[in-house]
Amino acid sequence: MFAERMTWIRDNQVALNIKFMVQNGDLVDWDDETHTHYERADTGLAILDAVNFPYALCIGNHDTAAVQYGGGAAPGNVNTNLRNSSTFNSYFPVSRFPNIAGVFETGKVDNAYRTFQAAGLHWLVMNLEFCPRASVYTWANGVIQSHANHNVIILTHMYLEGNGAVSGSNAGYGDTSPQTLYNTIIKDNPNVKFTFSGHLPVWSNSISTSPTTGHKTYNLMDCWHDYSSNPTRVCTFDIPAGTVSTQIYDPKTNTWRSDTILNFTGISWVT
Repeated sequence: MFAERMTWIRDNQVALNIKFMVQNGDLVDWDDETHTHYERADTGLAILDAVNFPYALCIGNHDTAAVQYGGGAAPGNVNTNLRNSSTFNSYFPVSRFPNIAGVFETGKVDNAYRTFQAAGLHWLVMNLEFCPRASVYTWANGVIQSHANHNVIILTHMYLEGNGAVSGSNAGYGDTSPQTLYNTIIKDNPNVKFTFSGHLPVWSNSISTSPTTGHKTYNLMDCWHDYSSNPTRVCTFDIPAGTVSTQIYDPKTNTWRSDTILNFTGISWVT
């Protein structure tokens, strides 16, 4: 199913003018000595690699040593395990992503950013680890502020609650909360326009308005535990109109889902 989804993106790249793909974390459910889940993920993403299609991954808790075979918590210190992403980085090293412009830790894709141009605008996509460490924020803030002419998209596995609110929890084992992420690198940086996240088995959305700058950040969470339809969210950016319209497409059933239509309007781009 994952390969089917990647094939659909590749085959519709031109027809739908698809510029970039983001993946919301938990690329695998768990790892074991066979690395079966990683092998499947590797095969699927190789479809995009073959045509040089740009994408960004973010590391979810299941992509780390914090989760063991079967999906439960692994023994040991869960926070230490959460920062062990060695298998993920062996399958998806920095060298696999020619579009990566910088990383927080040498040789690790856990926190990284890349830039590109589309529709006459500069874009920056930054993926951040699960409930990041404070030192990650210092790095991220510097990158965002040094790219003030870029429209920034933040990709992190845990961010929204099911009702669309920015979570105030660290999930019990992260270093900080999504609310800390918002307060530290989003609230005062008006070029941060979007967040994409997953983690909870639902979809939700919200708009955050900064109390200091007044700028709006548009938030989307998608985590579909759906084995029948293979849901894939498509976001259509209309720059002159200042809108983003978005809807779920199901490659398996070849249908657009009518219950997932969402429109963000009045967006002010960084030009």
